[in-house]
Amino acid sequence: GLLLAFGLGARTLLGLAVDPGALAVLSVILGIAVLLLGAIYLSRRIVGPIRSLERAAKRLAAGDRSARAHPAGDDELARLAHAFNDLVERARSKDLELEARLGELTGKQREIDQSWEVLLRSAKLASVGRLTAGVAHELGNPMSSVLGYLELLGDPELSDDERATYLQKARSELQRMDRTIRNLLDTARPGDDAVVSTDLGRVIRQAAELARHQKRLRNVEIRLQLDPSLPPAAASGRLSQVFVNLLLNAGDAIDKRGDVTIRAAPHGHQIHVTVSDTGRGIPPEARKDLFDPFFTTKPPGEGTGLGLAISQSILEASGGEILLTEPQPDQGTSFTLLIPVWRE
Repeated sequence: GLLLAFGLGARTLLGLAVDPGALAVLSVILGIAVLLLGAIYLSRRIVGPIRSLERAAKRLAAGDRSARAHPAGDDELARLAHAFNDLVERARSKDLELEARLGELTGKQREIDQSWEVLLRSAKLASVGRLTAGVAHELGNPMSSVLGYLELLGDPELSDDERATYLQKARSELQRMDRTIRNLLDTARPGDDAVVSTDLGRVIRQAAELARHQKRLRNVEIRLQLDPSLPPAAASGRLSQVFVNLLLNAGDAIDKRGDVTIRAAPHGHQIHVTVSDTGRGIPPEARKDLFDPFFTTKPPGEGTGLGLAISQSILEASGGEILLTEPQPDQGTSFTLLIPVWRE
């Protein structure tokens, strides 16, 4: 329209006899040319940079930290592209820093895992050492009995009934020694971290049998109240160490005479086990730190403070838990173990 008006104005001013139809065609051609030039300009200066920025943003969203926009000129879109590239570069630098930090943390975690494994072995060896000392002393009594029976069997004047009686007694004492040694070997054997179907009743009975040989548990009665319908438990081979630790701690807490009671019963998808003693109890100020490694209420040289921490670690590795039951005044200490039921 502007071109047509311009042409008509020129015709009027110059007095030129221009055909109106030709003038209209010329105006249309010039209009199309202007539109094409405008489209090309917009494509190069606006649409092109926007699409370049869009492609770079999609690559960045896909995780490509090398994505860059390609700014042209010095207008707002170029400044936006530069800002986008700066953002990507900072993100790339942060990624490199995070990767380096992650590598350091992975190395530290590996060191921590190795150190914890060493502590597990050390604590278990300490427990086994205490058990061995008690067992060695305990084996002396049946061994003396067997030697005495063998000496009596050398008497040629023994009757057949007396000889059979002494042989049976000697056999019983030897079986007692064999059972004690086997239980000790089961406890001392390196524990398997794999979670397997476990006869919880057998584990508790073996731990109790070993603990009975300890000097501090000689005057302590260990009572087992195990539900006969206990299902198999999901636990690792180190579960016996948990009960050994708890029984040894109970023996340390009971000054002279007392008792330790272990109760176990199924509760839904868990087996609840309580280990209660009639000892001196745990001071209120020590309860919050009870499961911390190296924390102990025992005198120096009588405990490492690793027993409960390692027991907690063993149970948590198989999805279980150990809790200090809220103690009642003058009623000793009670722990509750939540052990998952084995599922195929």
